[in-house]
Amino acid sequence: MITQSALKELLKYDPDTGLFAWKNRRIGVKKSLEAGSMQKNGYFVIGIRGKKYYSHRLAWLHEKGEFPPDNIDHINGNRQDNRMCNLRAASVQQNNFNRAAQRNNKSGYKGVCWSGIKRKWQADICLEGRHVCLGYFHSPALAHLAYCKAAKKHFGEYARYA
Repeated sequence: MITQSALKELLKYDPDTGLFAWKNRRIGVKKSLEAGSMQKNGYFVIGIRGKKYYSHRLAWLHEKGEFPPDNIDHINGNRQDNRMCNLRAASVQQNNFNRAAQRNNKSGYKGVCWSGIKRKWQADICLEGRHVCLGYFHSPALAHLAYCKAAKKHFGEYARYA
């Protein structure tokens, strides 16, 4: 694992933009060129001494002096936004609270699906690994309001509504 001092010798980090740049000329890399590359999963990765590191974890190390104990949550959900104001330490569960609605969501609202049995829109939320039904509603918007209220109550600052 790289240390904060070793990281600061190799890279400059701008906490206002979230970007890293190499300090010194490296073979095949121009000085001050942005460090890292985009991965298929949407995260930036920087290779240092044969090991790959996620940029958001390096940003945390650079500014806080240590790697986070668990996860780093991108507050706005944008995996490419590594500004310090957009990063916070989070447990795996807290990080999952801040996930966006799934791509296959047909209602257009997080926490809402159609119940063919009840012939209404169902609001549900996942609490401690269990799906909890919040009720059935005549419109997806009303079901989403129920989800938002429950998310705010149970997830607090980590709640994401869309």
